[in-house]
Amino acid sequence: AKQAELDRLENERIERERLSLEEAERLEKERLAAEAEEARLKAERLKEERRLEAQRLEQECIEQERIFAEQAAEAERLEQERISAEEAAGAARLEEERIVTEAAEIAD
Repeated sequence: AKQAELDRLENERIERERLSLEEAERLEKERLAAEAEEARLKAERLKEERRLEAQRLEQECIEQERIFAEQAAEAERLEQERISAEEAAGAARLEEERIVTEAAEIAD
């Protein structure tokens, strides 16, 4: 009877250890699943952050191209203005020379 009691206690101890190991294994699987989900969510977040950054940079590039086009148009307008001013100055010089020549002819 004493041996039977010892065997029963040993079997109970073995069963407790088996249950404890199963519980530890279950908890480890849950922990690993939670880590995997956390890593998946982090990857999704980083992917979204990169997408938003790429979108921001694309908008910045478009804005820079717009500014560059405006500056190029302004430079072209100023160049045309300069050419017109030079042409007007040349015409004024010719007109001045014509007037001076006429005045000299009248004076003679």
